[in-house]
Amino acid sequence: MTAQPFIRNWTRVLWTLAAALCLACASSGPNTDTRPAAKLLAQGKITEAQAEYERLKQIAPDQEDIRVGLGYVHFELAKQALTAKDEEKYTAELQLAQDEALRAIDLAPESHRGHVVLGIISAYRGDLRAAQESFELARRLDPLQPVHYLNLAELNIYRGRVGLARRYIAKARKRNASPADVEMVEVLAAWRDKDYVEAKDIFEDVALLDPEVAANWNGGQGIKTFDDMTKFCCETIACGPYMKAACKDVQQQVAERTLKEETVRKEIAMELERQRRSKQTRDRLRALQIEVDDLDSGPGATDQETEPADPNAPRRTGEPRPPKRSSTPSSTKSR
Repeated sequence: MTAQPFIRNWTRVLWTLAAALCLACASSGPNTDTRPAAKLLAQGKITEAQAEYERLKQIAPDQEDIRVGLGYVHFELAKQALTAKDEEKYTAELQLAQDEALRAIDLAPESHRGHVVLGIISAYRGDLRAAQESFELARRLDPLQPVHYLNLAELNIYRGRVGLARRYIAKARKRNASPADVEMVEVLAAWRDKDYVEAKDIFEDVALLDPEVAANWNGGQGIKTFDDMTKFCCETIACGPYMKAACKDVQQQVAERTLKEETVRKEIAMELERQRRSKQTRDRLRALQIEVDDLDSGPGATDQETEPADPNAPRRTGEPRPPKRSSTPSSTKSR
């Protein structure tokens, strides 16, 4: 099964991608066939998927794809908890998701799958630089898979590095990524660049040729127009906070990611643990002669090519805010 790109967005846990990846990697041994669990995950039956993965974990605790599946399950449960404003459950489930991802990486450091899960978790925490490291490492371990290039393209649009994102888009297209998935990322890039005519035009093409992709973009439902898409993004904590200026230009209210101090402290502790374990993983991969340096640079990027950071982007603790850039707001244009 072809993996679907991470553009199914930070807010829904990407069980579409999760299931596709898990089905692709599913073991078919007599006692540890993960395909039924992956199918449940694809159908959004999270409780049933969790029960099946936990059963398989008891049989084969060192099977990587089981750990990957559980990582996605706990991430979905974390997302649901945050939506319900249960921050204690949110951090508990997110910690479990990260634990499973890290265990999967320990079991198979050369596999891209655990790194993708770790990237999704970091992105949902709002740490886009950490997510970049995981997604870029996944790309290097599996360079022919277009999903990684689309993950990195969308991530860098949120980081304000649209030039870099477009290079990832071009590479995804060369690797035969789904045209509709590529074009939805291009919509986001054009919108971020304030090219509303282009963004709307591309969106309308996708809505006409592949309406399901447009309607369900990033976990949304019934998205039929470019205005629907911008509204959904701006009102979603996994998209809106990184597109503040673009949202204001189209007169949409922006979602805010506001968490209790204790929740933020736990998220920071998770990141510190990720960094510690990531160093160990990179050391193991270096020993296998796999390039693991400069994970934030992108394909062929230079300092001159990398765009300045977005002053509106949410900051991690201790990260300085870049200087503001002057801009002239513009309204949405019709073709």
